[in-house]
Amino acid sequence: MEYWTIGHSTTPPSANRTRNGLPALLGVNWPPMADRQIEMLQEVIQQVHGVSSEHIETVPVTEQFQGANVWEGNVEVFALSDAFTGRKCFAWSCYDEHPRKQRRYVTVLDAPHVRSAEEAVRASIVADARTWPN
Repeated sequence: MEYWTIGHSTTPPSANRTRNGLPALLGVNWPPMADRQIEMLQEVIQQVHGVSSEHIETVPVTEQFQGANVWEGNVEVFALSDAFTGRKCFAWSCYDEHPRKQRRYVTVLDAPHVRSAEEAVRASIVADARTWPN
């Protein structure tokens, strides 16, 4: 029995959104990129888990295996609302190399074995190892 839930999405949730009445394709840079990234992750959390969220913090994570870096990046931590009140969601985006290079959004709900951003990254790596062909 699995105790954690991992959600993946490769579709940007705000692909067609406009800012200040201008199409996003025109390079309108408001709000700043970090804020847009957080908004996009919140939309992914809403789509995958069906719950709204509030950003708490950004945690830099470096995961190593046998002395080599296997993952490095920032994990955004969100507090969940509604039925998930009191729980957290760890989320990030990265580029997937397989089967083609595209942005991938990853969400991991906290659970007994996933209580930190580092553990969320490990859980995602394990889940990927189980589903990706070698």
